[in-house]
Parts: sequence; structure tokens; C-alpha cells
Amino acid sequence: MFHLVLLVALAIGGAWGGEWCLFYATQSKIHGDEDRLFLKRFPKGQILQTGKFYRFLIGPFPAKQEALKLLPKARRYAPDAYIGPCPKVQPSKPSPVQRSGKVKDVQVAKVFQKKWHERRESNATRERPLAKDGKPPLKRYYNLTFYEYIDRLLHKSPYGGVEEANYELRRLEALLEKAPYNWDIFGFVSTNYSKFIDYDLAVNKEMAVRGGVGVRKRLFDRSYWSWKRLAQLRQELARMEYIDAKDRLYLLGTQLYLGALLEQRLKELYEAHYFQQKRFFEQVQERYRAGVASRIDFLDAKNDLLAIKKQLLEHIYAYLYGDYLLRNSAELDTNEPLRLSWFGVKWKEATLAEYYKRALLYSPQILSQRIKATIAAKELHSLRYFYWPKVDFNLLLFDEYRQDFTLKKRTTGINYQLGFRAEIPLFRPEEQSKIQRAKARLRLERERLKSKIKDVAKDIHKSYNEIEKLQRERQIVQDQLRLSQEKIEVSQKRYLGGVGGYRDYSEAIRQSLRYQEELYRIDAQILSNKIFINLLEGIERLYE
Repeated sequence: MFHLVLLVALAIGGAWGGEWCLFYATQSKIHGDEDRLFLKRFPKGQILQTGKFYRFLIGPFPAKQEALKLLPKARRYAPDAYIGPCPKVQPSKPSPVQRSGKVKDVQVAKVFQKKWHERRESNATRERPLAKDGKPPLKRYYNLTFYEYIDRLLHKSPYGGVEEANYELRRLEALLEKAPYNWDIFGFVSTNYSKFIDYDLAVNKEMAVRGGVGVRKRLFDRSYWSWKRLAQLRQELARMEYIDAKDRLYLLGTQLYLGALLEQRLKELYEAHYFQQKRFFEQVQERYRAGVASRIDFLDAKNDLLAIKKQLLEHIYAYLYGDYLLRNSAELDTNEPLRLSWFGVKWKEATLAEYYKRALLYSPQILSQRIKATIAAKELHSLRYFYWPKVDFNLLLFDEYRQDFTLKKRTTGINYQLGFRAEIPLFRPEEQSKIQRAKARLRLERERLKSKIKDVAKDIHKSYNEIEKLQRERQIVQDQLRLSQEKIEVSQKRYLGGVGGYRDYSEAIRQSLRYQEELYRIDAQILSNKIFINLLEGIERLYE
């Protein structure tokens, strides 16, 4: 997979001063064909190489308002995109780019911006807090965004490959509707020896050898007026079923990514609380040794620390399993730990009736079932005209050698046979049974269409109600979390001041963890339901 990197050579003067740029992303590698997708989505997009990093920019824009108009679209694919003054760079000559996509002797202007490097948007590294020796240990991460993962899952994994191969097969099978009406040109060789009694009761023996070319074509039959429409319908059905299959794969990828992302956030949450509780436990231990705190407080603090550590281990191993699922499904070829990031989707608030209406028009599940019903109706219409004639055209052009063993004569020459064959059905009882089966199938497909419409409406209604409930529930949990965090501060001060008990602090810690975990899960469920409704409506796809 090659990369098409746009290497920018700025005009003399070497500055974009006073202009605005949309900073899309910075990363150490270009994965797959994301550079093509970026430049396709954003015509004003540019990719600069800054040291070891590739910097994705959009612009420049003469006014900040123009950049703000494009910001919502950019954040659909890169949630951390932001707007700022364009960087000042020195002019450089454009580097030659080979057709294979490999950049040869790249000489791109070096961009040194302290503010940029402090944003930590690289796909390769993330700086950790200072260690005890004062040195900042660096750990390498692979920043896997949701849209990069979905793109890999749909287009580069075996799961997406199966659906694409199946779609291509179904699309080619639809072209077979035209096969009987194509010109059939063939070569042939035939030999025959005959012995027969002539009218004079003499026994004649003849041999004939033929070799040449032939042409045949179906000129007309009962499907002549419908085969083109049937071929179009079957191709459209293959496309709709392909989109529906990709929707299911999209939902599976969403569940895998959100599951791993949730465990990553919970792991970080419990890790932070573990060190916080560890520091507080050391304070309780010092108070216990000084005789200020009781043995019960010491044991409770130790037990709380171990309980948080146990939960932390559970989330660590759950995240590792989610990490494995993401690597395995997306065919990632990196050994670096994955760093997942939160993402957003395009969401338009509407009423249930509006969601139903859009799904009825654009849902691939409904459209595919509607096409199946239309195909069944067309096939029934064609079967009802079984009494129409079948007309075929045949032409043979051949060189013939013939020998008569009785008369001792032989001859050779070029001959041809030209003919039309018309077959008119008079009595075919099986056609009536085919018509009855076609009627039953048409009824079945129409009932399935009604059932599919109800199923899609039911799923939209369920997800819509779930989003409404979760959004209100989220507001409540946010208030509870704020109160629990305030309770932690108050109970900690009261305990250290000797006017409160440890159990108040312990209970506040447990409540805060529970509310924070619940808040993370609510956010993931809201996002998952929004994606589900978008797919049911037939919008927000990356693979059309």
C-alpha cells in the first residue's frame, strides 16, 4: 500500500502569517491509504513532514470564520482537530515523488513549534509523568482512532474481504440474466459415417468430415422484455445486501472498540484512584503508628487499597483482551500498545416520525427486502407469458469433405447452414405449477417486507428511548459524581482533622468510583445507540 504525500513548496516570502489553518492530526506514520482519504475529503488539505512526524493541515484560510465552517467535518474524523494561526516555514523545493508512492530524497521544511509538540497528538509516543529519578520515561503507543480501526476492519481485514468478495460474486451473477441473448460464436469439428439402404435397395456407405465456425443467438422469448430490469434489480440487491453486511460489521467493530476504550478509561480511572488511596493509606498508617488512628481504620484503609487494586487488575486484563480483539480483527502489524481515543458521530436531533421516514427511504435492510419483492413480481410476470414463442438464430460456416464408398466418389468444399428456429409451447402443465410457486414467493417476500419495516421501526424506537433515558440518567449521575467528589474532600479533611471517621471517606471513595464508572458506560451506550440509528437510517457510512 503506497502513500501519496503532498509535499508543499511555499512561495517566496516563506510565511503564512496572518492566515488561519485547521490542524487535523500529527503522527509518525501514514497508515494504509489514509493520506488519500484525507486529501479526498479535504481539497485544501496538505501533509507536511516535520522531522519524524507527518503533519496534516487544512488551509490556509484568510479568515478564521472560513476555518470554523470546516471544523465540524474535520472533528467527525479527528475529534482533537483545532484551529490556529498557520505555522511559519521556510521555502523549499518540492521533492520528487515516485509513482510507486515512495518519497525519494525528501527535503521538507522543518517546522519547530513548541506549542505543537506540547499537544501530544503523535501516533507514536506519549510522555508519562516524571519518575522518582527525575527522568521522564517514554513509552511508545500506537494511537488507533475509531475511524482508522473501522476502515481497517471494513477494507483490510478478512471479515471485510469476505463481504467484498461476496458482493463481487453476486454482482457478476446478476449479469447472467443477459447470457441467453449474447452472441455465441464457436468453432467445431465433426465426423460421421453412415450406412443406409437407398430407394433402389442398394446399400450406400458415406463418410463426412466438417470443420468450421458457428454463430447462434436467442432472438426472443418470454423474458425478452424483463431481463434488463431483472439484471439491474439483482445488481442493486447485491449492493444493498453488501451495505447491510458492512453495517453489521460496522456495529461489531463499534462494540469491540467501545468495549476496549471503556476498559482503557476504567483502567486509567482505577490506576489514578489506586495511587491516591495508596498515599492516603500511608497517612492512615502514620497516624496509626502515632496512636492517633485506630487499628480498625488501618485495616479498613488497607482493605480499600486492596479492593481498588483487585478492580484495577480486572480492568487491566479486560483491556488486554480488548486490545487482542482489535489487533486480530483489524490486522494491525504493530507490537506497540494501543492508545484508543474517544470519538463522536454526526447526530441530528429529530422526532421518532422523522427517523421512521428516513429509515423507510434509506435503510439498506428495508431497501434490500423491497428489491426482493420487486424481483419476485417481475419473475411472476415473466412466467405468465409462457405461451410466447422462443426464437433462435443459427449459422454454420464449414469446410466439408464427403466420400461415397459405394460410388467411389469424393467431394470437398465450403458450405453453410443458416436457420431460424421458433418454438411455440402448446401444452406445458409444469408452467402452471411454476406460476403458483412464483405467486407464493411474491406473497412471502411482501410479508417479509412488512415484517422488516416493523423490525426496523421497533429497533429505532428502542434505541431512541434508550438515548433519551440515558441522557437524563447521565445528568443525574453527573450530579451524584460531583457530590461524591465533594464528599471525598470534606470527609478526608474531617478525618485528618480528627473530627470524622474513616468510614465516611471510604464510602465516598466507593461511591465516586461507582458513579464515574457508570458515567463512562452511559457515554458508551449513548454513542453506540446513535451509531445504530444512523446505520438504520442508511447514513454515516465509510464504505460507499
